[in-house]
Amino acid sequence: NDFKDTYPKYAYYLLKTLDFSQYNVGSAVPTLNRNHIYPITIMLPPPLEQKSIAEVLTSLDDKIDNLTKQNQTLESMIQTLFKSWFINFDPVVAKAECKSKNGSNSQKDLDRISKELGISKDILNLFPNTFEKIPNEFEEIPKGWKKIPCLEYFKFKKGVEPGVKNYLEKEDEIDTADQLIPFIRVGDLQKRSSEIYVKKSMFANYIVKHDHILISLDGTVGIVTRGIEGVVSSGIRTVTDIQDKATPYVYAYLKSHIFLDELERFTPGVTTIAHAGKALNYIETITAPKDIIDHFNNILDPCFQKILNNLKEIDHLRETRDYLLPKLMSGKVTIKGKTK
Repeated sequence: NDFKDTYPKYAYYLLKTLDFSQYNVGSAVPTLNRNHIYPITIMLPPPLEQKSIAEVLTSLDDKIDNLTKQNQTLESMIQTLFKSWFINFDPVVAKAECKSKNGSNSQKDLDRISKELGISKDILNLFPNTFEKIPNEFEEIPKGWKKIPCLEYFKFKKGVEPGVKNYLEKEDEIDTADQLIPFIRVGDLQKRSSEIYVKKSMFANYIVKHDHILISLDGTVGIVTRGIEGVVSSGIRTVTDIQDKATPYVYAYLKSHIFLDELERFTPGVTTIAHAGKALNYIETITAPKDIIDHFNNILDPCFQKILNNLKEIDHLRETRDYLLPKLMSGKVTIKGKTK
């Protein structure tokens, strides 16, 4: 069929159901010869039904796109405030400049700074109005803050490598008492799913949940994500603060350039697979007093939780779309819900 009278969006979804890999004629470079796929027989419903099927699937994809964009906006808000408070030190800079100009920070000055930065005066008062040099360094940090090894504030729990012999597929028959759970490798982090499973009972100490913060330290280094459930590989770390809490501050720090740049700097240059685990021993971080970090977490926790809820909804929508797609295309399910 030349798709001449096919509804375009229907053709798009139909092509997603076809396995073209079996027609590959390349060796080193996969090649698809159009003459090999012309004979493929497909079933085309009437134009109006094509349109209806495409609209159902498109509506699911549109919802996924909207939630993804919403999460990008929320993540931007988290990163913007983190950069303002903990990288650029905006509250400290504003108070220090005012003190340098006027000799002190009057209530009027604090009201103005509070309004300009969009934070309450109570929070603003937690920030110092001077900087001090770090001993034996040229760098200055807010007075009362500390520069410490990152491992004194953050915990990085390494995943596990179960071995290929323990890899299973979801369809594999096992004792119902021993449930299967997805095995997440570095390559699975961005799509947040895996087609490989392992026995839950064998790797119970390495199971991560939706609200855990993950980062890749092998292969593609520096992927930070949440919203995953499963057993993670040894190339992935589960990250918390020293009190075992996965907070907005932990997440924002891992995604910030101050951490990722240092991670890259201390990761050995290799020609095959990068291994950044040892780099953590050399990275230092500037930490604010606990009450400032607590306020940051309290302000951004609603955004943090909304992102997680959106990820769960995205996963549900994708599962629904992927379930319906082959059934709608094969005619086993119609738009009215009748099966053939």
